[in-house]
Amino acid sequence: MAKINVRDYYPFYEHDEFVEVSDELAAEMAQWERTERSQKRKKYRYRANYSLDWGNGIGQYVVFRSAAPDEYYEKIITHEQLRTALATLSPKQRQRIYAHYVLGLSQAQIARCAGVRVSAVSKSIYSGLVRMEKCLKKFF
Repeated sequence: MAKINVRDYYPFYEHDEFVEVSDELAAEMAQWERTERSQKRKKYRYRANYSLDWGNGIGQYVVFRSAAPDEYYEKIITHEQLRTALATLSPKQRQRIYAHYVLGLSQAQIARCAGVRVSAVSKSIYSGLVRMEKCLKKFF
């Protein structure tokens, strides 16, 4: 059993208070302390202090960025149009386009998972995009 000073972990204690804890808990608390010191050191070393008042504009983006009603409506319409265009595709094309553009998989990875050649995946994605383009041109 290890003894720890509770005042080291809880700053609102005004006097020293020693408590016995298991060795595993004492080791874990020491590891937390080392990790916290390491993170503080990295923040200082790499100047990684982020604040909403910082001059890089992040605060203004978070605080003042609200979508106007027309932007919100346009976003909804665009999503509906994309869903409609995706619905015109075959399931394979839809899955391959989703895997490539949304999940970020390469065409080689998709081909390996599907057990087909890369050229087949490439042609499938290309023809799917052409079909989506035709469908989306109807809306504009």
